[in-house]
Order: sequence, then structure tokens, then C-alpha cells
Amino acid sequence: MNGVTKEKAGWKHRLAHEMLKYWGNFLYLALFFGAFTWYRRLILAEYRISYLHYSVAIFEALILAKVIWWAMLCASAGSLKTGP
Repeated sequence: MNGVTKEKAGWKHRLAHEMLKYWGNFLYLALFFGAFTWYRRLILAEYRISYLHYSVAIFEALILAKVIWWAMLCASAGSLKTGP
């Protein structure tokens, strides 16, 4: 393997690793927010109020997973490691 091939393979490997971390965070947060949504639906069902806003929990999980992913990228770049 020459240097260019190693660099491309490293880039693809890092991208795959970062996307795996992103989707792992998303899955965790979607389950977490989904549990709260499910609990809210059960509580409101006692008062005969329908609540089916599971898509909001998924959008929240997508956005927060992206924020966490960006923060981890910035930390791995070294910009946050210079703090106290």
C-alpha cells in the first residue's frame, strides 16, 4: 500500500467510525426521549387526551446527537483540551 491509499483508507475508516458514534448517540437519545414521550402519553391517556408526538422525540434526538457529535469532533481536534 502506498501513502495515498493508506490516507484514503484512514479517511474512510474515520468517517465510518464517526458515523457509528453518531448513530449510536442517536439511538440512545431516541430511546431516552421516546421513553419520556411514552410516559407522557400514558399520563395524558388517564385524562383521555391523545398524545402521539413521537416524531418530536426523534427530531430532538437527531439534533442533540449532532450537537454531541460536533462537540466530540472539536474535542478530538484539540481545541477543548487546553482548558483547566
